[in-house]
Amino acid sequence: MDDRESRTGYWVSGVAHTALILWAIVGGALFRPQPSPPVRSTQVSTISGADFEKLAAAARGNGPVGSEASAIADQSDQQVDANGTARPVDAQPPRPAGATQLAQPDQAETVPDLSDFEAAEPVEVATDLPTTDTQDRPEAEARIPAAPAAPAPSAQPSRPVAAAPDAAAAPTEEPRSALALDTSPRPQDRPAGLEQNYNRRQAAAAEATRAAAAQAAENRAAEERAAATRAANAAAAEEAARNAAREQATADAAEAAARAEAEAAEQRRAAEAADRAVQERQAAEAAERAAEELRAAQAAEQQAEDRRAAEAAERAAEEQRAAEAADRAAEERRAAEAAERAAQERQAAEAAEREAEERRAAEAAEQEAEERRAAEAAERAAEERQAAEAAERAAEERRAAEAAERAAEERRTAEREAEERRAAAEAEAAERAEADRQALEDALRQAQEGQGGGSGQEAASTGDAFGGDRQSIEGGSGASAGLDPLAAALAGAMAGNGEGAGAGENNFSGPPRDLMQLVPSHDSSRSPRDSGQNGAEAMPMGQPMSFSEREGLRFAIQNCWNVGALSVEASRMTVSVGFSLTPQGVPEQNSFRIVDFDGGSDAGAQQAYDVARRAILMCGGSGFDLPASKYGRWRDVVVKFRPDGIEF
Repeated sequence: MDDRESRTGYWVSGVAHTALILWAIVGGALFRPQPSPPVRSTQVSTISGADFEKLAAAARGNGPVGSEASAIADQSDQQVDANGTARPVDAQPPRPAGATQLAQPDQAETVPDLSDFEAAEPVEVATDLPTTDTQDRPEAEARIPAAPAAPAPSAQPSRPVAAAPDAAAAPTEEPRSALALDTSPRPQDRPAGLEQNYNRRQAAAAEATRAAAAQAAENRAAEERAAATRAANAAAAEEAARNAAREQATADAAEAAARAEAEAAEQRRAAEAADRAVQERQAAEAAERAAEELRAAQAAEQQAEDRRAAEAAERAAEEQRAAEAADRAAEERRAAEAAERAAQERQAAEAAEREAEERRAAEAAEQEAEERRAAEAAERAAEERQAAEAAERAAEERRAAEAAERAAEERRTAEREAEERRAAAEAEAAERAEADRQALEDALRQAQEGQGGGSGQEAASTGDAFGGDRQSIEGGSGASAGLDPLAAALAGAMAGNGEGAGAGENNFSGPPRDLMQLVPSHDSSRSPRDSGQNGAEAMPMGQPMSFSEREGLRFAIQNCWNVGALSVEASRMTVSVGFSLTPQGVPEQNSFRIVDFDGGSDAGAQQAYDVARRAILMCGGSGFDLPASKYGRWRDVVVKFRPDGIEF
């Protein structure tokens, strides 16, 4: 579980850091500050309000004509700065020193002179070309006059002329396949009327071309007529100006001559005549200007009427074309909407199919991932189980080694204790033999000093000897006196005393016929070898175990029981495990067994049994704390491992 959480944390951290680095790279490339365009500055000139009003009045033609009205602007070359850019031209041209002074008009013009902008009347030209009826073709578009060609801009000396592009390379012939056919067979079936339709279309196209050519020729002729009319008008105006200039020159020369002749006598009359001539000339010029203005106004009005009629006709044609275009656009829009709906439906179907494919792929990938995770979990469980079994085997080997070492130590201790008990028993037996010898000597001495006898059998008995053991001397006719010298002497003494008493004399020629025999009695339960018997067989059952003793054993086993090591099936089962304990409280490894299980399969029961056995061996390696006097009660134990705990 910890490894899985660690791997998940590593993956989350890696993905977050990768996204942060990518965002820093992409953000630095896309959202970095853009360089601002350089600020370009230029020089400007300003004029006053009065100068602006003068320029506006002169442009309208209803103001006083200044001294600079006839001045010609200086068309000098532009000055180029050091950086290659031309300096802007001043807004107000310089005033020439020798400008011609023009007379100011008496009154402002009521209507501006627009004769230069008036459209020329078309000239009737005889032609042999067939006329085309435009009424038969409602779909024909109104001819749009071509825009006049813009004058070519003067070349800037500061701008380099771009080099002419190189000629395009001639395309090389592509390699031809050996399987390509030079000629293809003519189709067998031809549609009916194909050639007639083609000829008809060609004739219609030729007719349309001829009509367009005729219309273009007519338009060109009209334009030429208008240009000729404008040229004639311009020539007439120029001739009138030259005549007026000649008349003016003649009049000036005559007036100058008259003034020269009568300069001395008639200066006043000459001045009055000059004034009258000037006034008359001004009146004539004013009348001529008024007539010209009237003609211009009438022409402008007629031109405006014609333009309005043309505009009305053009608007009607435009409205008709707009209606037809709207109808066609509506039809095209409906067709486009239908096509778009079909495309959307097809895209929706394709998207649904792709989504279904992606969902199936995702489900397959998820199922594969689940199977892979299950396989990994099973592999990890197998590895953990193998590791646990290896650890358990190592622990068992270590405990076996420790048990063997403890058994060897106990055996050595038992041998030392047995040697000590044997030495103590030998010392005690030596002391007891010495005490018995002393007691025998005292008894012999008392027997020699006293009198008494018996014909068949004598028995001498002492009190309690040293050590609490009772020694008895038993004798008879068939007893052996060679067991101990002291006993033989005592037997001889007792035999001699008996015979002397019965026969009247003592016979010391040999051992009596009924010799006495010394038989010490020993307690077999004090033998050191009897202490090596099995203590377990000799221990009593004792009192039943108390509640605190049972709970202590239960808590000791439950503390080592690892529920997390169980599988899902094993964690829901109930398994009863039986085992035996040594007198020291250590579980016997070969005594474990499954008593019963419930709630699962054999594999789950075996897995729960392995975990329970490992928990008991881990906790009981040093022995459970149990009373030794009740070994018969806790020698065989059955523990029931349940999902909610354990119980006995």
